[in-house]
Amino acid sequence: MKFKVIKIIAVVFILFAVINVTGMFFLNLKIFNKELKTSFKRNAYYSSSEHADVERYHQKIEIYTYKLDSLLEINPVQTELFADKLIQKYKNESVFYKYKAIALFDQKRYEEALQLFKKNRIKYLGTPQSNDNYRNIAICFENLKQFDSAVYYYKKASLDDSFFRIATCFETKKENDSAIYYYSILLKELESSENKIYQIKNIDFLKQKIAILKRKNL
Repeated sequence: MKFKVIKIIAVVFILFAVINVTGMFFLNLKIFNKELKTSFKRNAYYSSSEHADVERYHQKIEIYTYKLDSLLEINPVQTELFADKLIQKYKNESVFYKYKAIALFDQKRYEEALQLFKKNRIKYLGTPQSNDNYRNIAICFENLKQFDSAVYYYKKASLDDSFFRIATCFETKKENDSAIYYYSILLKELESSENKIYQIKNIDFLKQKIAILKRKNL
């Protein structure tokens, strides 16, 4: 009898312990879930806040870009000064270096413009803006009468007017055979174009160019 009583007490004690442990487990689980939800809310808040900051930043850059664009049309000197202020504030924004370079170019300060365009070359590498930047470098070299360098960068640019620009460089250097070669490539492209009918004037112009250069070679 005594043994049975002890056994019953032991069973009750074990059941109490199990219930207590189980209760603590679910209580801890509830606390954990609450903390997890709080953490998610906090992270969502910071994520949303950071996203809003990024959006505001990009909007600000777009506004400044629009202002530079408008200013460039009427006053390259003021554009240069404004771009300088923005570069001091936003050192990693290549677009402001580009506008300063264009402003310098419009003031016929080709060497200074060239250095800025070349600085942007690394920043634009592998981006859609890369070809335009190569073209800007080439135009600077062309205006500095450094035609070999201009041809090199026009080739890298691979834009619609590249062949014409290259041909013009060779024509200026009086290397007529090379000029004829590139004018002829462009002429073939236009003649085989689906929009050939809209290119009649350009086709006639190139034919005349090629004919004049061939006569000069005689």
